[in-house]
Order: sequence, then structure tokens, then C-alpha cells
Amino acid sequence: MSKKIKSNFLILLGVLSLLVFLIINCVYIGFDDYVGQTITSKIDINTEHDIYIEDILVTVGKKVKQGDVLMVLKSVAIENENAEIEVGLKNMNKVENLEASTIQANIIKIKTEKNQKLAELQAELKNAQQEAEFQQKIFLSENRKVNDQSKNVLIETIKEQIKTTTKEYDDLLAANYKILNLPQQGSIDAEVYKQKKSNNIGNLNYLKITAPYDGIISTIYVSKGQFVSRHGALLNFSELAPSKSIAFVYERKTLSIKEGDSVNITSRYNTKKNMKGKVLAIGNKFVLMPQKISEIPNLEFFGREIYISNFPNNSFLDNESIIVNKIEE
Repeated sequence: MSKKIKSNFLILLGVLSLLVFLIINCVYIGFDDYVGQTITSKIDINTEHDIYIEDILVTVGKKVKQGDVLMVLKSVAIENENAEIEVGLKNMNKVENLEASTIQANIIKIKTEKNQKLAELQAELKNAQQEAEFQQKIFLSENRKVNDQSKNVLIETIKEQIKTTTKEYDDLLAANYKILNLPQQGSIDAEVYKQKKSNNIGNLNYLKITAPYDGIISTIYVSKGQFVSRHGALLNFSELAPSKSIAFVYERKTLSIKEGDSVNITSRYNTKKNMKGKVLAIGNKFVLMPQKISEIPNLEFFGREIYISNFPNNSFLDNESIIVNKIEE
């Protein structure tokens, strides 16, 4: 009787072992039928400079399109530089006005000196002419044979001095007028600063933080008016739909999958929701599979991670549990 019981026990034990083996192989999630999860890419958008938050145009959870303005910033460096430029321009205008005033005053001085000098020469010429006329009358009345030409020579000399003086002063005036009409160094420097300020205003466009692609505002780290130092995080931005998935292939099935293979991805809890995907990469070592993909609690399984590119514009949620099947070609 004991032999029969022992025999039955061994048979029962064998059957149970076979059932456990079959159950494990049936419920063990291999690449033919295994669970993974979707992954939504999230990025922090940082500032490249010390800035103040001028305005925040979005709220957490808001959907935005690529290029939409999310925040407006004020650059500390550019604001300071523009303030310095304004001061510089004011000072340059003062210098420029002073230089112009100096030249205009010099022109008036030259004109005055010219008029005075010419008036003196004209007076000398008039005197010389009068004396020459007087000598001519004496010469005629006394019937002198030799006429004194000294006064005539003096008259010609004075006339030549008038021409020379007029030319010298006119040349001097022309030079000053030319300087007055030419751009002064202050004007040139002012134009350089104005251009620099214009460039700074143009560069303010980069202080408008825009959406890198269609997505959702996940987190906002700052508030309006806040100072943020260089490389500080402003907000967290995520995709509208998960672009990738991660899953595990049972170690016995690793040879059946390779990069570039097409797969079908189905929601674990809504089998009507599915999409196509493509294997991007396969992990280079076996890792312990997460417990949530196992149907047998506390039973450890090992597999290789599979990274999958999802079909764009899908309806899956972030971290949604999925079942992946290889599409046989």
C-alpha cells in the first residue's frame, strides 16, 4: 500500500511539475506576447543668459504648436548694454554739437578777420591812388620830364595783397565748411552705437522662448518677474504623444528579433488601441524584468530591453502598459 501511495505521489509530483513548467512557459511574457510601456520624451528648456522673466504666456497642461511663444525674457546683459549705449549717445551728441559750434564760431572769426584785413588793404589802396593822382597833377603842372612811378607800384602791390588775402581767407573758410559738413568722429561713433543697439533689439527675438515642437507644458519652474541665472531651467516640455516604447524580450527569444524589425503595439488594457512601431535598438545585456510585466508575482525573469520607435500622432498615453508582437514578414 505504501509503495502505491509513494508511486501515486511521484506521479502527482511529476504532473504538478509539468503543469508549473507549462504555466511558466505560457504566462512568461516573451517577445511574442510581452508587456512594456510607452515613453514620452520630456525636456527642460533652459536660459543661456542671466535674465528676468518678463511674461509667461502658457500654463501647465496647455497644448502648444511648434513655434508658439511660451515665455518672454529680459536679458540683463543686453538691458545694461543698451543703457550704456543711451548714455554714450547723449555724450556723443553733446560732443558733436560742441564741435559744430566750435567750427561755426571759427568760421565767423575768419570772416571777421577777412573783412577787417580787406578793409585795411582797401583803405591803403585808396590812399595810394589818391597820392598817385596828386603826384600826377604836380607832374603835369610843373612840366616835369620824369614821372615818379613809386605810387603806381605801391598800388599794384596792394591790389596783389588784396587778391592774395582774399584767396587765403576763402580757402580757410572752405576748409572749415568742409569740416562742418563732413561726419565728425562723434557722429561716426554714434552711428556705430546706434547699429549696435539695433542689433541688440534684433537679438531680443532669442529671448522669446518658443515651443521646439508640438507638445504639452508639463511644468513651469519660474514666475513672472523672477531673476534666473545662466543655464537655469524655465519649464519642462513634453511631446503630445509618446514617440518611443521600451519592452523586454524573453532571453530565449533574443535571436528572433533584430534592429529594424516592425512590431505591433497594443494597449494592455484596451486591445482596440494599437499602433505600429519599429525596433530602434536592443540592450546589450540581460536585465531583470520589472515585476509588473509578470503574471506570476515574485517570480523573477530575465530579458533584454528593446527600444521601439512609435508611429507618430498616436493616441497612447505616457507610461501606458503595452503588449508587443513582432510582425512577421
